[in-house]
Amino acid sequence: MKTSLLVLTFLIQICISCFANTKEQAPLGLKPQDFRLPPIRSLTLANGLKVSFIQWGRTPLAKVALVSNTGQAFWQQNPAVPLVAYYLMANHSLSKIDKQKLANYGGQLSFQVGIEQSAITIEVVTEYSAETVRLLAKSMLSSQFSQAHLTEAKDALAKQLLSKNAINAERLQKIAFQNVFLNHPLQLAMLTKESIRNVNLAQVQNFISQAIEPNSSHLYVAGVLEQDEIAGSIQSAFGRWKFGQSTKLPELNLAKKPNISIYKDDTMNNVIVSVALAAPPLSSEGAITLSILKQWVDQHLRQQLSDVALVDDFHSQLYFTTMQTVWVMSVKTHPEQGAGALSRIVKGLAFIRETTPSPSTLTRAHANASSAFLFKLQDREDVIRAISLMHLHQLPVKFLAQYVYRMSQVKGKSVKALSQLILADQKLHVIVIGNTQVVIPALKQLPELKQYW
Repeated sequence: MKTSLLVLTFLIQICISCFANTKEQAPLGLKPQDFRLPPIRSLTLANGLKVSFIQWGRTPLAKVALVSNTGQAFWQQNPAVPLVAYYLMANHSLSKIDKQKLANYGGQLSFQVGIEQSAITIEVVTEYSAETVRLLAKSMLSSQFSQAHLTEAKDALAKQLLSKNAINAERLQKIAFQNVFLNHPLQLAMLTKESIRNVNLAQVQNFISQAIEPNSSHLYVAGVLEQDEIAGSIQSAFGRWKFGQSTKLPELNLAKKPNISIYKDDTMNNVIVSVALAAPPLSSEGAITLSILKQWVDQHLRQQLSDVALVDDFHSQLYFTTMQTVWVMSVKTHPEQGAGALSRIVKGLAFIRETTPSPSTLTRAHANASSAFLFKLQDREDVIRAISLMHLHQLPVKFLAQYVYRMSQVKGKSVKALSQLILADQKLHVIVIGNTQVVIPALKQLPELKQYW
């Protein structure tokens, strides 16, 4: 069975591209255990809204999450509109009385906005979960915002962009997407303070009414549940939500050749050098093999870069879409060492392509990838996140329970074959951000980068 690479590689780290996850990293090298899939009951309302009840844990708490297949890629006029809209729904959609009621239940609204999937969630004491469903529906279906609300939202979100590290991570992701995807909504525009400031109330209301539809949404309730009572509340609260027209992304036109992007920033004392690549659609076994390959690549590159950068200054990130996975590897270092660092990344990937991993390398990679996977499936939000990605990509949820075992069956020759497929020099896009005055002339002298100039 052919399975989307994107979801399966998502299982490696359960991170987001769609949802923010601030958990610490899993301890490496632990012996992995199987993941036990919780009992799940599903139903679909007449308007197309899908509902899943997930019995999880022993603490009398429930997480209610409305996940919609929408996000920045679906609103190209201004990528800040979805972010502002969800902020307003989470912070200004309920009356003071309803906010106090929700606080008394032990919960508050929160939100996450991704590339293709976004969510608004509440966690409360289980006995209040039915009423919480009604409040969540009210925040989505009956929200009216004032200009003062909009101003507060834009000010709060603009302040979040002030972190230099956050800005650089945003730059890397967006530049990588712009290099990989050509003339496509996934070629995301940069989220800036200016784009946030330009959002108006009409855009927000249009996004809520047009982009968030019941037939492209899924309501998850996870915890210790009284399902029949909650089901009645869901029907009452969300049954009046009108059926809408789901939006689909157009066909993909990938970049045909690699390129180099220079983003000069004289305010930075250092430089970030990076390579980005797009992984093609793979079989389910190939996608699982990618999780092993990523662990091996990350370990090898950290070793190669140890004398030019701190361990924490190397980052390897997978960004997930329904069409491709974009893999970005980057290192922050001194400008005079930037060219050497990039050379080591390119040469390190060449070494991986030509080498079959040893049994000990495979064992460590499997243990680390499995531990990271299981570490990020510990609570209600984690489980909802994983199951929602299964649903987004139309995969059986039971795959979550098979993941650790199937990863343990990956062979070294399969890892090498996959590395030769996706790590080829002609598929690497180079990105340089920061103080580039010194690093660019040095990059032009590197024989392994000759094709870029």
